[in-house]
Amino acid sequence: MNSRNWAVSVVVAICLLFTQSCATVTKSIPKDEFRKIPSIRLVRSASPDLLKPTAGSQAIALTGVFFGAIGGGIGGGLAAAAEIKNGKKLTEECNLPDFGELVMNQFCEEISVNKDDFPEIVIEKEPVSEEYIDTSNDYILVLGFNSLRVANSKGLTAATVLKLIDPSKKVISQKLFVYKSFEYKRCCKIKELEADKGKLLHEEYKYAAEKTTSKLLSHLHIGPK
Repeated sequence: MNSRNWAVSVVVAICLLFTQSCATVTKSIPKDEFRKIPSIRLVRSASPDLLKPTAGSQAIALTGVFFGAIGGGIGGGLAAAAEIKNGKKLTEECNLPDFGELVMNQFCEEISVNKDDFPEIVIEKEPVSEEYIDTSNDYILVLGFNSLRVANSKGLTAATVLKLIDPSKKVISQKLFVYKSFEYKRCCKIKELEADKGKLLHEEYKYAAEKTTSKLLSHLHIGPK
């Protein structure tokens, strides 16, 4: 597909996925209305950097707090940069997969299994960037990946937003799902997750992708509730 065929309004919608994930209001579309949609284009945003806090990054953030709003902002920015650096190192050392790609592949697999309950679908597997412009009149289903973080005692946290946008560029269905290892009684100790080249962390990525897919598809009346 020509990358120049993406709409500005869709780009805006995707940007909102990153900036308003915590305030996302759940919207539902009735099952019969969903099935009446003739076709849908499925797209995804790029995966966020994995964040990994350490004693050092937390100390940076705490130090900034003591210097008021400006100091706090600077400290927070430095702490975030440190967490991104730590996350990239972990990703490289453990050869971690692209979380967004995992979810997208799982999503497509489930759609193929439940194709009778899903409108005709066109899948764009490559991430959509802010440079793409759409002039189509398609229904667009957007998978937006907002945050990805691993922390001691909490394990993996991954926030994903699903939005269904109609041809008039109105969001007619949306759902935020935040996967948290500890809520599923999974391993939450960083040392254990990182051991053996991240064996358990790889398993956690896969499990998180499966849970994310299941929760978001159930919002569209696909699969078990």
